[in-house]
Amino acid sequence: MRFLSRSHVTTIAVCAGLVVAAGAGGAVAGAQITGAQIKDNTVTTVDIKNGTLTRADLAPTSRGPVALHVKTVQSYIPASDWAKVSYTCPGTRKVLSAEAWLVSSRAAVQVEVPTEQVANAYSPDVTEADTVRMRVVCAVF
Repeated sequence: MRFLSRSHVTTIAVCAGLVVAAGAGGAVAGAQITGAQIKDNTVTTVDIKNGTLTRADLAPTSRGPVALHVKTVQSYIPASDWAKVSYTCPGTRKVLSAEAWLVSSRAAVQVEVPTEQVANAYSPDVTEADTVRMRVVCAVF
């Protein structure tokens, strides 16, 4: 009694050939696809291997802020005077956020960002001597 008939051997050989051809065909196709052949907005995160993209691969508008720089500045204000403090972000950094407060008072403090690199904080007519503090977060975009 034979263990495998000729038809079984043929079937196994054909299946093995199909498996090899399917595996090799994908590798060949993968090597032949170029960036010029991919339509815009068709590649998803599933298609990209983890750790293969760098910051340089992304468009400048989608990179987000880097090189964060946090600085707290303060200024003493005598009674019946304007509270004002200003900070300019160093280098090419731009203001990402700014907040300000009076140390001893609950009076309002207004923050403005007149340019991309400058933040100002002020409070008019502080009735008692106080200190205005401002925390500015700067980043490269």
